[in-house]
Amino acid sequence: MEVTYVRGGYLSVNHTPSADVAAGDVIVIGDKPYVAHQDIAADALGAVAAGGGTYNGPAAGNYAPGDAVYWNASTSKFVNAAATGAHTHFGYITPDSDPASDGDIIEVEHAPNGGVSAT
Repeated sequence: MEVTYVRGGYLSVNHTPSADVAAGDVIVIGDKPYVAHQDIAADALGAVAAGGGTYNGPAAGNYAPGDAVYWNASTSKFVNAAATGAHTHFGYITPDSDPASDGDIIEVEHAPNGGVSAT
């Protein structure tokens, strides 16, 4: 499990993965991160969250509430380094979440590419 659903409404879309997906996995397809809320077997139709809701996950450093964060698929952490182009925009740190160091769990609004969430 990479992230944990916390609360809020989210948009669910169909997805048929080529490999098994576990609940909480962040799946990057193209330029967008999706979140599995349930386990999905390989080659089986399932659903993933395309945006909305808030999620807890590990931060890669000391960031501030409201900061944009990106998903680093190789470390399974939220980062704030968009300039490298190696990470996928996930959303924004919620106002009450303030990580102090690498590995701290933060709450993030799932609003990929600046989309407005339903939270």
